[in-house]
Amino acid sequence: MIRRPPRSTPKPSSAASDVYKRQKKHTEELVKELERKCNLMMECLDMEFGSIAEFSKPKGGIFIWITFPDIINTNQLYKVASEKGVALNPGSEWVSKSEDGINKIRLCFANPTDKIITDGISQLAQICYEEFGIPNTRANSKR
Repeated sequence: MIRRPPRSTPKPSSAASDVYKRQKKHTEELVKELERKCNLMMECLDMEFGSIAEFSKPKGGIFIWITFPDIINTNQLYKVASEKGVALNPGSEWVSKSEDGINKIRLCFANPTDKIITDGISQLAQICYEEFGIPNTRANSKR
């Protein structure tokens, strides 16, 4: 009987290994940055909307889903916010039955700068107040 040497897994080339290491480092840095921006957006939502905006930290992805009280029609909010330069995704466009998303929005935290996030959430809350009368407080102070 002839014995063959055990098979071994070929080692990646040095160049491929370097690419993998750079990609892994980039991915780790990106995940940290996205988590930081997600946390910033959630802090801004808390400060500007308080308890009227329900949301939770996403388990993945780059969007936060926000549910407002039924009084806020996010299709109307989208129209007014767009006219004022504030971007949002109305929930009715992202659910299977549009009526289920009429008081929901999703906001992307990946691309905007910190300033755009903070200013945008503040402007969005002000637009909500002007259109629907809520939130009438900001960081525990009357609007």
